Amino acid sequence: MNGIEKITARIAGDAAAEIEKLQAESKAQCDEIAKKSAAEAQEEYARLLKQGTLNAKHRQERLNSVAELEAKKIVLGEKQDLIARTFDRAVEMLRDLPEDKYIAFLAKLAAEASSDGTEQIVLCARDQRLGLAIRDKANDLLKAAGKSGGLTLSGDARDILGGLVLTKGNIETNCSLDVLVSAYKNELAGEVAKTLFD
Repeated sequence: MNGIEKITARIAGDAAAEIEKLQAESKAQCDEIAKKSAAEAQEEYARLLKQGTLNAKHRQERLNSVAELEAKKIVLGEKQDLIARTFDRAVEMLRDLPEDKYIAFLAKLAAEASSDGTEQIVLCARDQRLGLAIRDKANDLLKAAGKSGGLTLSGDARDILGGLVLTKGNIETNCSLDVLVSAYKNELAGEVAKTLFD
């Protein structure tokens, strides 16, 4: 081998060694970058998983709260409906009293609601057949209380469920059963609810 060939071979050997060294460094850097990227990707995955789990938990809590509120509203509506039906049933029970007790009840209503004992009693169509008995008993109660017993009976019928209306001129006192029961509704609703739901 002559001098040029030796120099060329040495340069080629040095270049090959340099290339091998650069390839090894590049591979090491690539491996380091890949390792670092994998670690960052794993951290990002863990962060996203944690955030997603937290978001899902918050969403589930919100949905549970909404469902709970909706259920409470439904239960409250059912309770209110049951209380209203209880008061409706009270009106029915008053209407369904035995005839003698119903007459006594309406006569007492008329006597207590009368201001001077000269009003006119107006009944519903269903109760008109009891009118004379109601009037007479109410007048007896008024006389026993030392008032004028001059209540009269109207031939007109009112569109009420039961009970009566006292009229004198333009003044009316509504003693219909639904109005009487409604008057006690606010006062008794809590007690009715307690009885029904406790």
